[in-house]
Amino acid sequence: MSSEKLLVIYNRESTQQQAQDGYNLIEQENKARAYIEFEEFKNPIKVLNEDGQSAKTLNRPKMNELIDLVKAKKVEYIIIYSLDRLTRRLGDLDYLLRLFIENDVDLISIKDKIDLSTAIGRFFVHIIGSIAEWEEDTISERTINGMIGGAKLGNYIFGGTPPFGYKRISKYEEKEIHGNVREVKKSGIEPDEITFPLVRKIFDWAIQGYSALKIRNTIRKDKDFVKAKITISEDAIKRIIKNPIYHGEIFFRNEYFELDCETLLTKEQQELAIKNSSWHMPERVNHYIFKSKVYDLSGTLLKHTASNKTLSNGDIRVYKYYEDENKNRINEQILIDYISKHGVLLTEKVAPDILAAKKKLGKQTEEKRKLFCLYNTEQITFDNYMEKLKMIEEQSNILKCEIEKRQNEVEHMKKDGILTAKSKAMLISENISKIVVDLKMKSVVDIQYLML
Repeated sequence: MSSEKLLVIYNRESTQQQAQDGYNLIEQENKARAYIEFEEFKNPIKVLNEDGQSAKTLNRPKMNELIDLVKAKKVEYIIIYSLDRLTRRLGDLDYLLRLFIENDVDLISIKDKIDLSTAIGRFFVHIIGSIAEWEEDTISERTINGMIGGAKLGNYIFGGTPPFGYKRISKYEEKEIHGNVREVKKSGIEPDEITFPLVRKIFDWAIQGYSALKIRNTIRKDKDFVKAKITISEDAIKRIIKNPIYHGEIFFRNEYFELDCETLLTKEQQELAIKNSSWHMPERVNHYIFKSKVYDLSGTLLKHTASNKTLSNGDIRVYKYYEDENKNRINEQILIDYISKHGVLLTEKVAPDILAAKKKLGKQTEEKRKLFCLYNTEQITFDNYMEKLKMIEEQSNILKCEIEKRQNEVEHMKKDGILTAKSKAMLISENISKIVVDLKMKSVVDIQYLML
């Protein structure tokens, strides 16, 4: 066999548990050297040991060194203990296989008995890679389950910066586990001495009926905010007002969990703040929510009309209707009550930024496809391909996190009592194409949507 090019032994160990389970670096190298001796390879040997590195990404020190050696055409054989030592992602595996084949490198996986020089060998590599990716996804699922378990214990389970008004802490508590008392670490949050009183001011203003815009302008003049050098945008104020953490709950995976931390106000007080602030849709005097959308049983479009009534205190109440040419009519309030209860409220209608983020995510998927086509047709170099792909994936991950976060927020907002019936009906109406009513029974018969 040729002795001009290298035979690289690549070993990877990501955790202490893997070391205990027989995946330690020494054991992997011993198996590789035993295989080399059996097959009588004569190539000079180079050992690359990757310690404490996950297979979720190829951006690892020794993996980068291996790729550089392959590109420089200095490698003839790569020996690994098992395929998942290289990667657990099918996309990364496909890239490595292409790289090895293009540079005449034979990959040998001892445990998986892979021979990359044959078509059936390459086929089985993809099969095993798919299993490895499934296993990685299973680990992610276990991580989510672990977060749910932590939430049930009252932990603050989210990463990043805690909500405005809180700071992160770690504490230990004694808990009985399987009959034994152990110290358990709890990740939590506690009020920040400077910002917590400022959040209280925001809720006080909201309860008084200040809009988010008015609160933002008030903050800019308030002495406590000015002293702390803190300004907050209108959108951030809206998110604060509706965040359930301030009454002692977190929302994760469509479920509420009680949080072990000091609360700012009660749930009822927070819902009052949401209702009294401008979070609900503003009503216009001459606005008909379902204009040009209400039809009778015969399919005739009903016209909108209104009547006024002077109350004993001198106030004027406006009643809005939809009626046919014979003056048979239905009160708009009946439609509001029915649709707010039975209509489909799309998440994107409550938060248009979610729809915009999803569109951006779709465009990035298309960009990745076009980028691969450019690389596949040799219009760009591999380095350019990887650099641009990394940028797209980073942006995609940011968008995915933002979408999930906003969806969780909106799911909380859509709960009964957060939006008024009229506000909810107004949002739903944007996606309604037709409402069929029975003028005799004064009831809604059918609702048709633009898209669902």
